[in-house]
Amino acid sequence: MLTTTGIAEIAALIGDPARSAMLVALMDGRALTAAELADIAGITPQTASSHLGRMTDAVLLTVERQGRHRYHRLASATVAAMIESIMAVAAEPANRARRKVRTGPRDVAMRRARSCYDHLAGSIAVAVADSLCERGYISDLTEGGELSTAGITFLRSYWDGGVVSNTPLQWVVDSAERQDTLAFQVDLWSARGSIPRTMSEVMTRQKEIQYSSRTRARSDQFRKEQHLRSALTALIAKLPDDLRETPEYALLAPESDRKVYNIIQLIYQARRTEGGAKDFEFSARSMEDHWAAGLSDTIRTLHHPEVLERPTSADGVFTFDIATDGRLS
Repeated sequence: MLTTTGIAEIAALIGDPARSAMLVALMDGRALTAAELADIAGITPQTASSHLGRMTDAVLLTVERQGRHRYHRLASATVAAMIESIMAVAAEPANRARRKVRTGPRDVAMRRARSCYDHLAGSIAVAVADSLCERGYISDLTEGGELSTAGITFLRSYWDGGVVSNTPLQWVVDSAERQDTLAFQVDLWSARGSIPRTMSEVMTRQKEIQYSSRTRARSDQFRKEQHLRSALTALIAKLPDDLRETPEYALLAPESDRKVYNIIQLIYQARRTEGGAKDFEFSARSMEDHWAAGLSDTIRTLHHPEVLERPTSADGVFTFDIATDGRLS
């Protein structure tokens, strides 16, 4: 039940400078340790632990355990929206003149472009949103934005469903509108790895097997399905005209497929020091390492001409992984 006392308690928690600094630091969606948050807030780890405990009890934060480490993140999108609203009020001209508070990251690059919890932020994101509004593609930004019919048409000209979280390949290949496809499948987890020697390595290896096996299994299953569709297409082409008028033909014909698929796998090769935290440890250094690795793998992959050539196999599917198929260093 909502009460004025409850509102005052939440306001008091957020109103403390150290606690507000920690909450703002978590707005980019990362999960950080108490020591990292203490350094951000300029307080001792012991004081930070007390603050974090109070905010966790108030369901402003949630805690994730990874081995002996405890990582703190915002408890929900509702909490993030509340903090962002407060930041917007604090940034208004009247408040700036009175308190001279700088909102947002101090780093120039972060102020220019960054992610903020579940959306883009920074001057570039603002410019993109303004441009989409001017063209009539989106409206009502106060409530997160509403996509217009013109906006849907505009985005469809750029987006084919290939950038989807968790199972992008399945989304693309299950599309009813089959067409020749070049798909870049990006994966944070690799099925290949050494035998773990510690409990921490066991937990990491478990994630690798759990997540990457789903990716590999879907690729193998799709290749088998596509082989059957290709064989069905060849068989249907040999049918006499009288059989093309049957209900069985009407049922099977839409499942035939002569389209081809190039599936390019970019699988991140983790360093041994990263461990199992890489699925939620999104510090600037980690992201820069991931971006550099992705750029390198992409350049090396595109040095192979067969990546962009039309497949000639019976199933019409070509897969390529630079880690196993690459010949260039």
